Amino acid sequence: MNIHRVLSFCVLSAGLFDKNTHLINAQTNLYTKVEGEDFRIELDREVPAGSRKYICRNDTEKEDILIETTENRAESGRYIIRYDISDKKVHAVIKELTQSGSGRYKIGVSNSSSLNLFQEVELKVRELCEEDITNGKPKVYSATVGGEVTIRCLLPLHSRNIKFLCKDECKTTIINTNNLTIMNGRHEIEYWSNMAFNVTITNLIKSDSGRYKCGVRKKDAKNTCLEFEISVTDGNILLRAVCVTVVVVLLAVFVLLFYKLKIKHVNTRGNGRNNEVAVYDDVAEVYQSATDGSIYQELSSREEALYLSLH
Repeated sequence: MNIHRVLSFCVLSAGLFDKNTHLINAQTNLYTKVEGEDFRIELDREVPAGSRKYICRNDTEKEDILIETTENRAESGRYIIRYDISDKKVHAVIKELTQSGSGRYKIGVSNSSSLNLFQEVELKVRELCEEDITNGKPKVYSATVGGEVTIRCLLPLHSRNIKFLCKDECKTTIINTNNLTIMNGRHEIEYWSNMAFNVTITNLIKSDSGRYKCGVRKKDAKNTCLEFEISVTDGNILLRAVCVTVVVVLLAVFVLLFYKLKIKHVNTRGNGRNNEVAVYDDVAEVYQSATDGSIYQELSSREEALYLSLH
């Protein structure tokens, strides 16, 4: 079947299909998903192997054909189409939905035996974070390589609401769950109360640094989220910084002690000089007494007495 025949299946008006074209379900099913999620659908009909399988969007333009193949599996960008040999059914996947992905799609099959079946779906993609309640600048959490960090996301929620963690403007969802607790690799979400849940990242690596959002998805209300930042540093750098800080503190203590010892030494020398002065002052008093002539006067009296006796 050539490309023009495939295009005919993507025409919205039923009158443009030939009489062998059949809509599997007359009702266009509406699916609501959130950006970052995958959309999966299965055709509810058995089809022969080797049939042409396709996904197209909107109506008649060539670019509306997103993927087509006669193989059992094909992948093109975010689109996957697969034929399951066991149940003889076609499975289609649109990965990592974006808001621009909202719209009408047709998933169908055809073959040379005039088998023409398709299923029409309407897809609505909601923004993952419809309301960001971050107050001011996002809080920064610091940690080292190999360590872990736990963030408490203060958001009103029900225990069965879907809780999620995403990174870098939420282009991709790292983890999401409606369970009370779930771990996906190094990432964990744990329900804490109807006002908060915890997000934990273990065995941190440098690439874990960046902006994140944790949030709550609600069916009948806006999806709310809270932004934060994680900064992961090398443990060796931190250790060196601590060592440098310790050395600086010890050096400051040493200088302070040296200064105090020097001051004490100067004071001691000053006190010694005062003692020496006191000693010399005492000697000076003795010398002064001697110069008064009292000693010589006593000798003079004795010599005179002796001289008189001899005479």
